[in-house]
Amino acid sequence: MLADTIKRSQTVLGLVTLSVVLLAAIPLGANRPAGWTILALIVIALFTVQLILDLVGVRSPQGAKLWLPAFLYLGVVCWGISQVVSGFLPEFASPVWARVDVEGRISADPGQGRHMILRLVTYAMVFWIALRSAQDRDGARRLMALAAIYCTALALFGLWAFFSGTNPVLGDSASLTTVTATFPNRNTYATYAMMGLVLNLALYMRMVERAAAQGGRRKRLRDTLEGFFAGGWLYGLGLIVGLGAVALSQSRAGAAATLIGLSAFVMIYARRRNGVVGPAVLLSLLAIVGFVAFTASGGLVERLLTADTENARFLIFPHVVDGILDRPLTGHGLGSFRDTFRAYVPVEAAFGEWDMAHNSWLENAWDLGLPAALAFYAAIFLVLARLLRAAIFRKNDRHFAAMGLAIAIAGGFHALFDFSFQIPAVTALFAFLLAIAYAQSFGERELARARKATG
Repeated sequence: MLADTIKRSQTVLGLVTLSVVLLAAIPLGANRPAGWTILALIVIALFTVQLILDLVGVRSPQGAKLWLPAFLYLGVVCWGISQVVSGFLPEFASPVWARVDVEGRISADPGQGRHMILRLVTYAMVFWIALRSAQDRDGARRLMALAAIYCTALALFGLWAFFSGTNPVLGDSASLTTVTATFPNRNTYATYAMMGLVLNLALYMRMVERAAAQGGRRKRLRDTLEGFFAGGWLYGLGLIVGLGAVALSQSRAGAAATLIGLSAFVMIYARRRNGVVGPAVLLSLLAIVGFVAFTASGGLVERLLTADTENARFLIFPHVVDGILDRPLTGHGLGSFRDTFRAYVPVEAAFGEWDMAHNSWLENAWDLGLPAALAFYAAIFLVLARLLRAAIFRKNDRHFAAMGLAIAIAGGFHALFDFSFQIPAVTALFAFLLAIAYAQSFGERELARARKATG
């Protein structure tokens, strides 16, 4: 009786947490202090409930396997806290403190550093709640379906705002020449839409393939059509709508990341030993929906063929590297890029306010220093290594691992040119989806051994 109550409570907690994460996209992706602070406070409250369920429920074998990534991530958070502590390692204090009569800190902007620490903790809490809520296979698919449908609805809203010329969510700050939905810019929305597209593709192929597999080779076409009309059409529609939204966002890096994400999913998922859907079918599907999306937007083609002031980001990258090498061990402090980079801005790029590095890989190294940044990336790569193993060796339900890997690969590529993962709503959803993929990356035998080992 108690076990059933805990299971139902965990299901509800997962759905509520995902709903909060998804609603954080409205407005501006929670990229304002009030928005992300509310998100953090709600997640902390939900995490408190999760801790109670963990105390009275059974241990998670998947969670037990996370000790090394968790240790590395916790180390990064602790280092971020050390950066804002007054008097810690005074010999490494930021030079900005030499001009004022106060005890120095490693961070040049402790206020922003505290905000960033809270964000990192919030994402970790989201990941853990999602991991615990996705232990059950059907529950994991239910969470994926909710996220996919929401992303489709957001894409429909973005397209409506684009064609109607009005955006009631963003108001006067909305761009009416590109699709941004509820996000501050087209590049951020393109990353969010990419995650929705991979979700829809994963769920579509799983549903259609399952229907086809049950009927055998002779009845494959009929059963595939039955699977499509039984619910697969919803995810197929999500693919077409999402691709159109990405194209009309006119984000070049976003379009490339979307292509990379969908292609990565195809290559990972189509590698099957006894599957009924081959690479040709999947590639044909991508070709059809890709053609629809590409021909829907002439603006993206035009931007791909022309240069604009956004290319100035490539002018500052060498100077960002110079700043990293000036403080390679300690970094300049979490959230301090905007103020500390001003001394490094080259003359040819001085026309703009560089509050972001437009490369999250470099900006993390700028903020944290190389050792902590490498620890941060290692924590994520260890999780992805688990997904890669599942994608290679598991025979069933590989769409979970393929989904997580595809989103990470595409998001990592886009992070080379933009700062989408510095928007709370984007990173929170990424953390949730990555946790779902991780929770479902273990086979039954492996989980049984882990349960036995942990008692």
